[in-house]
Amino acid sequence: MNQERPAWLFWGEDEYAVEQAAREIIARLVPVAEQVFRLESIDARQDNIGRAEAAIMQCLAALQSSSLLGDSKVVWFRDAVFLGDTKTGGSEAVKKRLKNMADMITGGFPPGITLVVSAGSVDRRTALFKAFEQAGNIREFSMGDKPWMAAQQVAEKLRAAFKSTGLDEPGEEIVAELFDRIGADSRRIIAEVEKLSLYLGRRRHVTIDDIRAIVTSTRNSLIWDFEDALGKRELALCLKVFRQLLFQKEEPIRLVMSIERRIRELLLYRELMDKRWLVPRSGYGSNPEWRELPPEIDAILKNSSDRDPRSIHPFRVGKLMEQASTYSRRELQAAQQIVLATHEQLVSSSTPGPMLLELALMRIMRRRPAAPGRKD
Repeated sequence: MNQERPAWLFWGEDEYAVEQAAREIIARLVPVAEQVFRLESIDARQDNIGRAEAAIMQCLAALQSSSLLGDSKVVWFRDAVFLGDTKTGGSEAVKKRLKNMADMITGGFPPGITLVVSAGSVDRRTALFKAFEQAGNIREFSMGDKPWMAAQQVAEKLRAAFKSTGLDEPGEEIVAELFDRIGADSRRIIAEVEKLSLYLGRRRHVTIDDIRAIVTSTRNSLIWDFEDALGKRELALCLKVFRQLLFQKEEPIRLVMSIERRIRELLLYRELMDKRWLVPRSGYGSNPEWRELPPEIDAILKNSSDRDPRSIHPFRVGKLMEQASTYSRRELQAAQQIVLATHEQLVSSSTPGPMLLELALMRIMRRRPAAPGRKD
């Protein structure tokens, strides 16, 4: 990447990282105190042809004029939403204007002019992208397209955020817990880690209890807490989270589907463990071990509508193995019948959904005496 080239393209699904990178290069080119006069920001969040064309024309005009002080200037074409494979970006009028921009990039701007473009997606086949390849700088901030890649990227972001706020480096358990609650959004990661730092005060070591106390529980993370409490057979906690979800207007039908999903997962892990295809390893921090699977089982896991468990973060796999161990296969099979019957009642009975679900949860999580002579 040649930093002398006066054209920059920052793009990718990680919108926060894209914007931060654009701001960093702008700050290097134009001191903050001078940005009022030497930075021209053009809103490119235009999702129809007319407004997109107008934004591009405004950018082209800005690239041909000097700053208010008569010296160097940065033009920021910001948050362009039509540079990818979209209906607006594919229109002849917009393509024509973007071709004009591409020609200016390859032909060169007037002295002292720099163009910065930020976007969520960019079609690599376009003249604009090829112009940046030829005469500009490109930085891509993509999310991993595979689960293990996303998990790795989130772990790196979390460790960087912990370091920048002076927190102790997080272990695998902390990373996995935050990943479950926050996801891969960089903006949320930064905000939630900063909240943790403020919450801890002088203490710098983060615990799971700290995360549960202060990290914002989105509806999705509450669903995961609900499923985990079910898996760990913690009835009181499961009912508490269940009632919180109902208070947040969660639909009973979605909750019964999440129960079905977790029971199905636990049955799979129970089978993998019983067959010794997946075995725990001793020692703190040791990842579970996957052993060679029969070809037909390998094909089932790859083609399943659920995520292939081999693609899940090892810490998460370990947690699901622990949960599967709290139930026998017979109990999980019985739980599957309970939840299927409850699902049918939800759509066919006049009994209130919350009452049906509470009863199902208590029936699933109650301890059953083992049948004589049976160990499963």
